[in-house]
Amino acid sequence: MNVAAFLDARADETPDAFGLGVERDGAIARNTWRELRDRARRFARVLADRGVRRGDRALVLAPPSRDWWCTIHGLWYLGAAPVLIDPGMPRASFLAACKRIAPRVFVGSSKAQLARYVHRSSFRTVELSFGLEAFAGIDVARHAERATPFDDRADLRDDELAAVLFTSGATGPAKGAEYTHPNFAAQVAALRELYGIRPGDVDLACFPLFALFAAALGIESVLPELDFTRPAACDPARIARALELTGATQSFGSPAIWSRVVAWAEEAHVRFPKLARLMIAGAPVPPRLVLRAKQLLPHGEVHTPYGATEALPVSNASGADLERLRAKAEGGSGAYLGKVAPEIELALIRITDEPLLTWSDALRVKPGEPGEICVRGPVVTRAYAFEAEATARAKIYERDHVWHRMGDLGRLDDAGELWLLGRKSHRVTTPKGLVFPVPIESVFDLHEYVDQSALVGVGEPGAQRPILVVVPKRERFPSDRRLQHKLAMDIQRTGMWFPCCNVVEAVLFKDSLPVDPRHNAKIDRTALAAWAERELR
Repeated sequence: MNVAAFLDARADETPDAFGLGVERDGAIARNTWRELRDRARRFARVLADRGVRRGDRALVLAPPSRDWWCTIHGLWYLGAAPVLIDPGMPRASFLAACKRIAPRVFVGSSKAQLARYVHRSSFRTVELSFGLEAFAGIDVARHAERATPFDDRADLRDDELAAVLFTSGATGPAKGAEYTHPNFAAQVAALRELYGIRPGDVDLACFPLFALFAAALGIESVLPELDFTRPAACDPARIARALELTGATQSFGSPAIWSRVVAWAEEAHVRFPKLARLMIAGAPVPPRLVLRAKQLLPHGEVHTPYGATEALPVSNASGADLERLRAKAEGGSGAYLGKVAPEIELALIRITDEPLLTWSDALRVKPGEPGEICVRGPVVTRAYAFEAEATARAKIYERDHVWHRMGDLGRLDDAGELWLLGRKSHRVTTPKGLVFPVPIESVFDLHEYVDQSALVGVGEPGAQRPILVVVPKRERFPSDRRLQHKLAMDIQRTGMWFPCCNVVEAVLFKDSLPVDPRHNAKIDRTALAAWAERELR
């Protein structure tokens, strides 16, 4: 099996159909499947002639583009494994990840080549270096113009690496999930069935890795003019323009992007009639954002996929689901996680930070009790690259199967609906027991003055104080301590009718919350808890 076969199939079946588009200066440069296969094969030839081999780990550090896409497919033709690391993560974490993955091959922009030169110790295993532009080493694109297309495709075993995809590092150290080619194929099948994706659809890839599914899904994917390292700084008018230019029928992006687009569209009275499905993911998505976005899609639906880099998709909740369960969500049940994806088996197990090496049904919690969400199925990756300890903490083995511990806590209600309570590492451990952030935040976010809230624990585990940090709506930010105290009391009264909310000991105000670099939406609760502790002194 080799996922490059999907590109060959598209180029054979529909050679003149568009496969990938790239927006620049308000125009879309489109490429057919025939053109993409030819360019990817020429890239493969350049890489192979200079020594790239089957099984090599190839670190690819370049902005998403047509040549970025062709590089990755060219590596797949050779049976090499592209390694993708988020360049927006903190520098020390980024360099540590580059060093740990020990790549033999490096493909990068001129900026990435400079970083490799300056931080040589993090790239000492690199033997072959290539560039995707002039002055960046061996220019793959320039050499490909004269190259003969690579006319073969590595026939790979099911256990061979297809890619190493790094987690964002927002909820712990960034780790490289090892993807096999069957993992990738299973993702494609699940996405197609879960969302009804069909050939002829056009995807606006506001999360660029989704563009790598284009050939497998048989759709055109367009990379918008967007700084993918800073999605929260996007220009919503440009995203709306890209949707119109491309005729996009679907889009996948972070809540940081779509909160801006939705607010802009509401004010400008713009709707998106061609958009059949909008997928918002990468961080917890406020239900009110989904319901507002749904009003902008007269012929479409909004979805919130649930999953992780290590296992995706796990489940999906639609706007219709959230409308149906709105009262439960606003009453402190948590965040609804939706329908389980095809071929996924899900279980809730007892909450522990210790490794669990062997699966047993005795690990399962009783119905209605909170537990850690675990999943198994063909989309689940088996290990982290060069991370034996992290693998042991995240994986549970059951004969030939592997369960992935999602690191999220959940609860099944009386109707069997699954609700997210928060990250396991974000639980607050008080003398009276565990406190979970998501149900509490879901209630307090309903306050008319609250734009966003986050619950953190201050103090030592076991004796922590639950503190609510609130970002007020801009026009409502209290200007002095007296007004802050008054608003804090008013906000706390919002939760007095909900048992889960009565544990909050104090309300603090902040103009923004620290977030992750990839999606600009996952809250850095470690940093926020440290800030709250200083404020309370």
